[in-house]
Amino acid sequence: MDPLAARVVSEHMLEGDARLTVIGCGTMGEAIVAGILRAGEIRPGQISATTRRRANAERLAKRYGIETSTDNLAAMRAGDCVILCLKPQTIVELLEDDEVREALRQKLVISIAAGITVERLEAWLPESRAVRAMPNTPALIGRGMTVLARGASVQDAELELATRIFESVGAVLELDRRHMDAVTSLNGSGPAFAYVMLEAMVDGGVMMGLPRDAALKIASQVFS
Repeated sequence: MDPLAARVVSEHMLEGDARLTVIGCGTMGEAIVAGILRAGEIRPGQISATTRRRANAERLAKRYGIETSTDNLAAMRAGDCVILCLKPQTIVELLEDDEVREALRQKLVISIAAGITVERLEAWLPESRAVRAMPNTPALIGRGMTVLARGASVQDAELELATRIFESVGAVLELDRRHMDAVTSLNGSGPAFAYVMLEAMVDGGVMMGLPRDAALKIASQVFS
């Protein structure tokens, strides 16, 4: 195992003073932070996160006890493992920058941006270890499904770290990168189809005379 892998992987997820950085800590980023802390494998002091607005950064710091800022570059420099929780158009702007490439050099970089392939991540960050992750919205309640695809330079220990991060918000599966477009459609959109079915079941119960709150409780249990 090389020094990077040894530093970021241990019995307690991150060794010693190694740091996890979440860039763009919005809804999904916060779910990941909350899940990791809930799992108890990492201390709040080992996590840093960035947001676009200072008020949101202050809220996250107060709620979770983590270090927060609005400075993406400084946060990436300080992190050993960096999770990019950004929209596709934002990640393009961020990674086409030499200072960013240098800040992420030799680090494990996990991207959850839909449509951004492992190949593109490797092209932008040729000296980083790239993993593409496709989580879905049930991660917000710890019942998500995340599919991982690793870049060519990612070692098993580093993939194990990525796996453990996302296991804190649900189930995890590794697949070859060629499957990720299908994963995006099925895993990313799948919950929406379930919500449509749930709504239809509730409406059907109401049409048969059930109170809506009772119909919702009964139908929801089917999906639990």
